[in-house]
Order: sequence, then C-alpha cells, then structure tokens
Amino acid sequence: MSAIPYHPLRDDLYRPGLGPTLFEPGMRPSVPLLCAECARLAYKAFDRDPAAAQELAEALARVGCGAPGLFSKGDSQAFLAPAADGSVIVAFRGTEPGTGDVLTDIDALLVPWPAGGHVHDGFARAFRLLWPDIEPRLVPLAAPVIFTGHSLGAALATLAASAWAGRTPARLVTFGSPRVGDAAFVASCTVECQRYVDCCDVVTRLPPPGLAVGGIDVGFRHIDEDRPLFIGRDRTLRPDITAAEIDRDRLAAREEYLLTWALRPGTVAIRDLADHAALNYVRPLLAREGAPSIAG
Repeated sequence: MSAIPYHPLRDDLYRPGLGPTLFEPGMRPSVPLLCAECARLAYKAFDRDPAAAQELAEALARVGCGAPGLFSKGDSQAFLAPAADGSVIVAFRGTEPGTGDVLTDIDALLVPWPAGGHVHDGFARAFRLLWPDIEPRLVPLAAPVIFTGHSLGAALATLAASAWAGRTPARLVTFGSPRVGDAAFVASCTVECQRYVDCCDVVTRLPPPGLAVGGIDVGFRHIDEDRPLFIGRDRTLRPDITAAEIDRDRLAAREEYLLTWALRPGTVAIRDLADHAALNYVRPLLAREGAPSIAG
C-alpha cells in the first residue's frame, strides 16, 4: 500500500469542508471511519448553500445513510442522519474561522452542568442553541445514537452524549477534541467514548488541565484523559502508546515537519496546528480499512 497522505496545507486546516467526500459508493465503513468523515462533512456549508446540502446528502447516501436533518442556530451547526446499521449519527460542526466560533472557543469559564460537574461556558452556550431542535428529532426514533464531531464539534458532541445518556444506547466518537469539563463532569459522563488524537494536535491539549485546590480538582479533563486513540507521526493508530512514547513521537514529528513542510508555500507553519486538520484524522482510518490511498 502506498503512503498515507498527510495534509499540511492551510486550506486543509482552515477550510475542512472543501473537496469531495472520501466515501465511495457502496462502502460500508466502520463506525470510527463513518464518524471521522461525517465530522468533516459537517463543515460543508449546508446552512447557507443548497448545493452544499445536496452534496452532503449524496455523500451520506454512498454509505447507506438516509437523508440528513440539518440544524443551524447562530454560529452552531449539526446534522442528523439514519445510518445503515439502524443507528442515528449526529455530527456537529467544528470551529470556522471568521465566525463567532472563535469567541465560543475562548470563553473557557467553568459553569455548572445539569448532569454533574462543570463544563466550558462557551461550549455549553453553543450546545444549548442546537439541542432544543436536535433532541425532539431523536426521541421518536428510539434508536442507538452515535455523537461525533471534530474540534469544537467534538466538544458539542460530548455535551450531547451527556445530555442524552440513559435514554437509548449511545456512543461518542471525537476527533481533535478540546477538554470539555472538570473531573466531576467526566465522572458523570459514562457513555462509551473513543477519542482520537492526531500526534501533535494542540487543540487536544486545550484548555489546560488546571490544578487541584484543597484536594479538589478544579481544572479541565478529558473523559478518557489517559487513554487517547493516538495517531502517530507515521499515520498509524497506536491505541496503547504510553505518555512517554507520545512525548518522543511528538518531538520527532515536529522536527520532521520543520524539515519537510514548514517552509513550503501554502502550508501551516507548525505541526501542532497542521495535525488538527480534519483530513489528517480521516486518512489514517481510511487506510486502516484497506481503502485505496494516494500518496501526496
């Protein structure tokens, strides 16, 4: 098999909805691959461009998904679609430069969350814009639900999984997710979770974890802080990698990136940002399933 493509271009990072879907007609992707591409497809401008909405519907149909329900409130967007296996996938859009999403990302005060603990205020406010429209569409379906998203979308998917917990079987699959809440929130969120981290992706290390005060953890935590599904610098999945091995892999990745990509026209300057591109999450999962891959 040829090398797995790496995507260092600024457009790969800042305009993830560009380009055709990576789904092939008749493909039956695994749940992680389905989620990774749906998280990327959520960036299609379906909320303001009918052609993009049609493109999204056609992409989902290639893998046996039904017509999507589209949601948009303020700067927050998501889609819902019945999957071929009888489940329902809910994919939230991540951060779009030049929109209110940036302010959402930096509003990192911890506020109380109904299910327990505290969560990022900006994420909670963005979630509450969409959830009153999404929840009533899910209830009558009475189906297992898979929540997914990339970047900010991953954070919103995490809150959705928490809000939905206990009704029908649910699964959370995220890509490039920031930390969403504190340790008490993490303890309250018992949904099955798969959190993918692409090598140096800086967003997965934000907001910082914080400190314990008086024996109480008052900082941000991932649901599975110590168990990321790590994509190594060689683009292979390394789910059992240790923290020390991650540090070494990231150091080598940054050095390689500086020599290979950093000074080329149109590329992102540093690997810690380039690794956040949605395509850099989809491609390794696509290759892992034996799909054709083009070096580049």
